[in-house]
Order: sequence, then C-alpha cells, then structure tokens
Amino acid sequence: MEIELEVKRMPMLIGAFLIVLAVMVGLGALGKSLAPDRLLTWTEWQILKEERAYDRELAALRRQTEALAEILDGNPDAVRGQWLYEETLRLVNEQRVEALEPERQAVLQAAKAVRDWSLGQIPKEQAIHALEQAVRELEK
Repeated sequence: MEIELEVKRMPMLIGAFLIVLAVMVGLGALGKSLAPDRLLTWTEWQILKEERAYDRELAALRRQTEALAEILDGNPDAVRGQWLYEETLRLVNEQRVEALEPERQAVLQAAKAVRDWSLGQIPKEQAIHALEQAVRELEK
C-alpha cells in the first residue's frame, strides 16, 4: 500500500497544519491565563452561586425601599402606592434565598404601609416607621 501525495499540494497542507497548530497553542495560552488557580469543587460552586444570588436579591430589596422612600417624599398617590406594593409583592414571591426572608418580610410590610398611607388609611409617620424598620433590617 502506497500513499501518494502530490508535491504541489504539500506546501498548502503544511501551511494549514501550522495555522491549526498556532491557533491551538494560542487558545491554550489564553485559557491558561484566564483560568483560576484551582478548580472549584461542587460545594464551592454551589456556595458561590448562592452568594451571588444573595447579593442580587439584597440589591433588589434595597432598590425597592428607595422607591418606597421616593413615594413618601411626595403627596399621597393611591395608584403609585398600589402599583409599588404589587411590584414589591411580586419581587418577594420571586426571590429564593431563604436567608433573606426577614428582610423580604420587612420590605413587604413597608410597602403595605406606604400603600395604606397613599390610600389615606394610616398616618405618614406610621409608614415612615415601617420603612425605617425595613432599612434597618437590610443594613444588618
């Protein structure tokens, strides 16, 4: 059995092989520079995911308290108050990190108090107090 290669195609094959080799070496060097010093175990990866979820959800709760504070700075607006309460309720129901349950409940209570204030059912001071409690809970 003989393998015959045309001499005319040989330089093209060698060039293609060298290009593929150079690309592979380049990707290997890039991967080595971007890879962490060590691989994470399954447990470490799960903890990292939970920490990121915790930070994301905590930031969302803080943004919600800022929105509640903005409503309290103005005049009572029943539509905005109701809408923000429903948005807060949706946010609380979507969140999954169990460690944030007290914070979620505090923000939800503050949203309910702001809604009630915007409807004229409670005094502004009571809504402010509920919002302050939520902020204190988020700062723990």
